[in-house]
Amino acid sequence: DSLPVSPWQLAAVFAVTVIMRNLLEAMTLGLIFPAPAFMLHFPVAYIFPLLMLVFVMRMFSGYQTAKLLKIMVLAWILTLLPPIIDKLAGTTSAIGYFPLERSNAAWFLLNFFNPAVTLNGTTTGIRVEAAIGCILAGVFTWAVAPNKRILRGVLNTLVFAPVFLSFFTWPYLIGVIFQPLFPGDGVTHSLLQWHAATEAPVTGASHFIVYLVDMIPVSLLSLWFVKELSEKHWMEFKQAARDNIPISFAAVLGTVAAFAVVPAGGLTMADTITITGALMASLWLVTAASWKGYFRLVASLTALTLAWASGWETLVFAGLAFAVSGLPGPKRLRHAVFAVALFVTALSPAGFSLSASSAVLSLLLIPVTVFLAHRRTSASALLVIPLAAVLISPPSSNRNAWERGLARRTDTFARSSRIGLALESAARLAAGGGPWLTLGETTHLTGQNERSRYVCETAIARGDSSASLMKVMMNLAFARKDTSEFNRIFELYTDVADESELSSAVNMRVSFLSLTGDTASLNYIHSRTGMNPMVLRSMATVHLTMGDTLRSLQYSMAFLDSPIAAAEDWAMTITLAAVTGEADWDSLYNEAEHRFGYCLPVMLARLRACVIATGQGDRNDLLHRCILIKPDNNEVLETAAMWFAAEDKPDSTLVFASRAIAGELYPSPAAFSFALNAALQTGNYTEAAVTARYAAYCYPGIVRNRAILAGILKARGDTAESALLKESFSGIQWAEDLCDSLESVVCEAEYY
Repeated sequence: DSLPVSPWQLAAVFAVTVIMRNLLEAMTLGLIFPAPAFMLHFPVAYIFPLLMLVFVMRMFSGYQTAKLLKIMVLAWILTLLPPIIDKLAGTTSAIGYFPLERSNAAWFLLNFFNPAVTLNGTTTGIRVEAAIGCILAGVFTWAVAPNKRILRGVLNTLVFAPVFLSFFTWPYLIGVIFQPLFPGDGVTHSLLQWHAATEAPVTGASHFIVYLVDMIPVSLLSLWFVKELSEKHWMEFKQAARDNIPISFAAVLGTVAAFAVVPAGGLTMADTITITGALMASLWLVTAASWKGYFRLVASLTALTLAWASGWETLVFAGLAFAVSGLPGPKRLRHAVFAVALFVTALSPAGFSLSASSAVLSLLLIPVTVFLAHRRTSASALLVIPLAAVLISPPSSNRNAWERGLARRTDTFARSSRIGLALESAARLAAGGGPWLTLGETTHLTGQNERSRYVCETAIARGDSSASLMKVMMNLAFARKDTSEFNRIFELYTDVADESELSSAVNMRVSFLSLTGDTASLNYIHSRTGMNPMVLRSMATVHLTMGDTLRSLQYSMAFLDSPIAAAEDWAMTITLAAVTGEADWDSLYNEAEHRFGYCLPVMLARLRACVIATGQGDRNDLLHRCILIKPDNNEVLETAAMWFAAEDKPDSTLVFASRAIAGELYPSPAAFSFALNAALQTGNYTEAAVTARYAAYCYPGIVRNRAILAGILKARGDTAESALLKESFSGIQWAEDLCDSLESVVCEAEYY
C-alpha cells in the first residue's frame, strides 16, 4: 500500500521485466525473436499466468485484487532469475517449452521439481523459479487469509502448482487438448500452423495461433479485473452493453458467415482459432467504443493486435472499424456503419465476396437493422434474416482465403525480385489448384527451363492463352534458340496482347535475331529504322555473340546516347571498352557515376574492367562498397574473387568464390575456377577436392575439374574413384599431366 506506484508505472515494470527476460533468453540463442513471438506470443505468455494466478490467489486468500495485482507484478521480476541462474550454473540446454503428450503429462508434473530427471526445456533456473513461486503463493495466502489460513495456504499451493507448471508446456498442452478435434499429422507444431481455409502468414504462424488461444481466457479474465479494479468503467461497460447488442451480433454474424464459407470437414485448428480471433478483435472494438481515455486505448490496441494475429485482411478491416467507431455525427448512424465494418472484420479470415447474394443482402440489412434497433433491442431480431441468408448461401469467392493469400504472397515476392521465395510460393499455389503462370515465370527465371516449359505447355493445353503465358513461352524459345517455335508463339502473342505490350514483343523479336546471329534481318531493320535505340542495342548484342567486340563496342557507345540506356547497358559498354582497349573505360565509369550515382552494376563493371585491361585490381573502395551493400549477391562475390585473384590474394579469393558457389542454385564455371585455383595455390587440397567434385557434377563437360579431383584422390589413396575419373579423360594429354603433377604435389605436401 505504501509503495507509490501508479498503474502505468506498474505496466512499465511488467513490460521491462518481460522484455528483459526475452532478451536474456535471446542472448543464449544468439538471436532476437521475430515480431510475432516478441510482440504477441511471449508477452501474453506472461500476462495470462499473471492474471490467472492473481485470480487463483484472490479466490483462496480473499485479499484485495488491486493489492494482489501490484504484489504479483513486482514479484514477477523473479522471472529474470532463470536465465541468470542457468548462466551461473553453466546450464547448456536452452529454456523452452516441455514437449507434452498425453502419455507423459503425469510424469512431467511429478518430476518437474526432481533435479535427477532431465526435462527438455526445463532448466535449473526454471525449476528454481517455479519452486519459489509455489512456496511464496502458499506462504502469502497463509499470512493474509481471514480464516482457515493453513488449509487455504496448502490448497492454494496445490492448485497454484499445476496451474503454474502448465504454462511451461502451454503450446503442447494446447496440442494435447485440440489434436483429437481437428485434422493434422500428429505433430503439435503442424497443428498450430496448418491453415487450409484461412490465409497462412509467411512467418510466425504458430506464435499467432498461441497468442489467439491465450487471448480467449485473457479476454474473459480482463472483464473480471475491470469489475474488480474500476467500478466506474465496469458500469460504463454494463450501461453500453444493451446498445452494443445489435453491433455485437453483427460481428457474430460475420463469424457465422466465415464458418459457413468453409466446406464441411475443411477446418483445421489454425483456421478455427484465426476466425475466432477475428471475432475477438471485433468484440474488443465494441468494448473500446464503450470506454474513454486509457481504457479505450488499451482495448483498441488489444483489438488491433488480435486482428494482426488473425491476418492482414482482418487487420485492414479492423483498422477501418476502429476509425468508423470514432466518426462524428449521430450515434445511431455511426453504430449502423460500425456494424457493417465489424461484420466484414469478423468474416475477413475466410474471405468476402460481393458476388454472393447473401453478401449484398447482409451489407444492406445489417446497417438498417442496427439503425432501427437503436434503443429498441427487440429490432435486433431482424438480423436473423441475413443470418439465414449467409447460412443458405455462404458469401464465398471462387478461391478460398488460403489460396488468395498464397497468390498475394507469390505476387509480392515476384514484384520485390525475391525469385527464390516466389518460386516456392508459386509451386505451392499451383499444387494447391491455383494458376500456373507465376510458376512458369519463376522456374524460367531460376534457370529451370524444362520445368518451366512443362508448366507453360500444360497450362496452354488446358486452355490458358493469356499474353503473359505466351511471353514466357517466347522467352523459353528464345533461350533454346528455337527460331520456328519463337516465330509461332510470337504470332500467337501478337493476336492476344494489348497494343501497349506489342512494342516489348517487337523488342524481344529484335533481341532474338541478335541472339541467333541473324545480321541480315537486323541490318534490314537498321536500314529501315535508322538510329533506333533498341536496334542499336540488338546490333551490339549480335556482334558480341559473334565475337566482334569492336563492332559491339561501337553500337553500344551509340546506344548510350539514348535516354533509355540503363545501368546494365553502361556496365556492358565499360566491359567492352576494357576488352577492346578502344575506349577509356575509366571515363565511361565516371560519366555513368555522374548519371546513376553509386550504381552496383556499373561499379562491378569498373572493378572488372581494370582487371581485364591491366591484370591488376584497383579502386578497392568500390569493392568494399559493393560487398557492404550486397554481401549475398553472386555477381558481387564473383567480382570480389576475380579482384583478389588479380591482386594475388588466394585466401580472400577462396572465401568469396566459395560464398558465390554456396549462394547459387547453379554456380558459374568462373566461380568454380576461382575457388579451385585459390585452393590449389594455398595448398588447401581438401577444399580443392570438395570443390572439384561439385564442379564435376555441375559441369561434366569441363575436363579440368575431373583431372584435379582424380589427382588429389589418387594421392590420398582412393585409387578406385581416381581410376574411374582418369578413364573419363584418357587420351587427353594435358589432363593426364595435370592429374599426375597434382598427385605428386599433394603427396609431397601431405606425406613428406
